[in-house]
This record gives sequence, structure tokens and C-alpha cells, in this order.
Amino acid sequence: MDSRSKTPEYIAEVTASLDELFSRQQNKAFDRIMKAQRGESMILKVLSMRGTPMKPSEMADALGMTKGRISSILNSLEGKGLVSRDIDLSNRRSIIVRLTDAGRHTIEEECGEVRNFMSGIFEEMGERNSREFCRLLSEVFRLMDRRITE
Repeated sequence: MDSRSKTPEYIAEVTASLDELFSRQQNKAFDRIMKAQRGESMILKVLSMRGTPMKPSEMADALGMTKGRISSILNSLEGKGLVSRDIDLSNRRSIIVRLTDAGRHTIEEECGEVRNFMSGIFEEMGERNSREFCRLLSEVFRLMDRRITE
């Protein structure tokens, strides 16, 4: 531990390692995952997981995006026939978005590809490391959630 602060020395080392992992140019996999979390795939995934139509404002809140960004993505998805926008019959001033059959098929296919990709990674890591990775990632998310809500 550094005598000038109460922060253990390993914290700076681990933080620097994490910074390097996230900023390395050759980390194409991470870039691809982050891109998928912000675009069309994420909206399709949210609609699929919810299982019922959603208002664009609900999507914006759930994904931490602006309504304008959601609208832009929905325009693209609707143009591809992956979602439809309809008037909400319970409130005719509102629009609801639902997955089309093509959208459902697209997200199921994407999720299958990700599952297969990660299965290969976990197979290479082995059972012990894979389980430890999931345990640690779960702990990181739990601690992050706790700190965010404090």
C-alpha cells in the first residue's frame, strides 16, 4: 500500500491493465460487442426479450439512448422489414413497435451466432476458467450496480 494514500498498490496496476485491454487497437472483438450493444441488434434483442410491443420512449429509457437515436434506428429496421410501428389502440397518440417475423428470425440467428462463438471461447478456456470468468463477471456487475445506486 502506498504510504501517501490508503489505496493498495495493486489497484493502479490492475486499472492500467484494464485500460490497456479496452483500448488496444487489436481488440476487434470488444469493439464489435460494443457496437452491437448500441445499434439495431440491441433494439431487436430488447423487443425479443420483452416479448410484447414497446413504445420508442420505453426503448430509449431502457437502452440509455436519445429518442432521436431510437427513431433513426427504427427507421432503418422498419425499412428492412424487421419491425413495424403501429398506433397504440389504448392511446391513439402513441406509437408501439413490434418485431416482425423477419425481425424475430434475425435476432434468433444473431443470438445463435454469438452463443456458438462464446461456446468456442469457453471450450478453449476450459470448464474451470469459464466458470470462474462468469463468477467474476457476475461479481463485477453486482458491485457496479451497487455503486451506481449509492
